[in-house]
Amino acid sequence: MRHLESNLEIALLRQRTSSRPAIGASTAPLTAAPYALYSQVAPWDAITDMPAGFADGVDDVDDADAGPANELEMPPSCASGQLTEWDGSAWACAEDDEDSDADPAYELNQGLALVSNTLVITDAGGALGTDLSVYQQRVSGSCTVGSTVRAINTDGSVVCEAHDTRPVYSLTTLDSTGSVGRETSITVGTDGLGLISYRDSTNGDLKVAHCDNVACTNATVSTLDNTGNVGFSTSITVGTDGLGLISHYDYTNSALKVAHCSNVFCVPYWARE
Repeated sequence: MRHLESNLEIALLRQRTSSRPAIGASTAPLTAAPYALYSQVAPWDAITDMPAGFADGVDDVDDADAGPANELEMPPSCASGQLTEWDGSAWACAEDDEDSDADPAYELNQGLALVSNTLVITDAGGALGTDLSVYQQRVSGSCTVGSTVRAINTDGSVVCEAHDTRPVYSLTTLDSTGSVGRETSITVGTDGLGLISYRDSTNGDLKVAHCDNVACTNATVSTLDNTGNVGFSTSITVGTDGLGLISHYDYTNSALKVAHCSNVFCVPYWARE
């Protein structure tokens, strides 16, 4: 094999005169940095670590040879339901048995099936024998106007319930005699019923209303103090004895008063300054 050497010549020139000749030039061989070896051809027998199937110099490694260890080609195609797998010595077609491998991360769990590139849940009579009671299918039902979804079944159907048409509150007038209802305060007694203190502005009295039921649609109304102009800034609570205790302002005497109920209905009562 012939090797051609290339050289680089470098010369520094200046204007030539009869008394000033040109400076001489020098040459150096060109090599690849950092002096790498290269060749345009290499002898076949100089290649090392060559697969045994190429040792004879002919690329005839295909499915017809007798040495599967030298196979470099994959099977041209596999049947439906098969995948190309490496069996340890060659590529071959094998059944797509997802339960046979050791890696469960890529397995279809019981109850799932791949249909047209979509994962679906099989029914109880399917090949996987799925118990649908442990699966929630996509919600497919809906409720009509005037009703709401109360429950969702495992098959995706819904259970509807009509809207509650009851009012969100009840409103009751407990006392309308004169100008009443100012300076109010409310609590819940030990009987679980409301107890309300308020001022009767018409008569200048302190009054209390005890609810007859939880909704307080009716109440027992009593006048607790009618001496002078009283009942300002009422405040009511329940004491440790379970009875009502009401503070209020006596405008006539510029005094603070308190009324202690003698029973849960606050009738009769006693008052003290």
